[in-house]
Amino acid sequence: MAFYFPNVDPAYVYQRKGTSSDPYISLSEEKTVKSNYVTLREIPSFNNKVKVKQLNGTYLSETTNASPTTNQYRVDYSVGLVFFNSIRNNQSLIFEYLGTGYVSFPAERVWVGELDEYGQNSLSTMLENTQSLIDAAQKVAEDNKTIRKEPVANFAAIATSYPSPSHGWSVQTMDDNKFYRYENGQWNFTEIVSNSAITQEQQRIATQLEEMAQEVTDARGAYSTLLEKLNAIEDRLSYLEDGVQPIQRITYEGGTFTTASYTKTISGGSFIN
Repeated sequence: MAFYFPNVDPAYVYQRKGTSSDPYISLSEEKTVKSNYVTLREIPSFNNKVKVKQLNGTYLSETTNASPTTNQYRVDYSVGLVFFNSIRNNQSLIFEYLGTGYVSFPAERVWVGELDEYGQNSLSTMLENTQSLIDAAQKVAEDNKTIRKEPVANFAAIATSYPSPSHGWSVQTMDDNKFYRYENGQWNFTEIVSNSAITQEQQRIATQLEEMAQEVTDARGAYSTLLEKLNAIEDRLSYLEDGVQPIQRITYEGGTFTTASYTKTISGGSFIN
């Protein structure tokens, strides 16, 4: 039972006796492993041990080794910490144990280093200052956020296209390439994109497309169409005149190209031997 004393922080230790009139309580809690460990809500009973299981019901094994393996855990029964292998980080596990009590210290009574001139160097003060910094950073991010919307023809068209804008919306007007951002209840000019910059970007894209087209042509060979390839084959066959012609055969077997040269007699465009 806790008592209230005005202007006094409630720093106290609560411990059960483990008797029939003041028994330990059975606890089961789901916690996520962070930085290789978990802090239990209460100090666990050493005699009854802590049992840890995965969400699928598979139990892990307790160890006294300083560095638990993948399926092991180590318990510090004096402060209620359970340590794991780093592979368990960000995993949720279920902890079953008998709670013997707990220790409670308010942040106002935890001092961090030396007190400042106002005696305000408590953990609570540091947390408040940190939260103030976080709030300030969030406000800066909110004030400066930019959400691009579809461009419109001109400045007058912004109001008709976006009658209910939100803070941070940004719209480009195509007639002058200007950008306007909605802030403090009005559309304010923020930047302009020059025509030369647009032209340069268009040229860069066109060059890339030409290079890609050339790469495709090179990949499929010197003939860009099947008709060109058939015409080239016909031109080569026209050179085969009647008589003895040299023939070269190229074969591929076992990862090796082999070239063999011999002659054939041609008559009427046909091989006769």
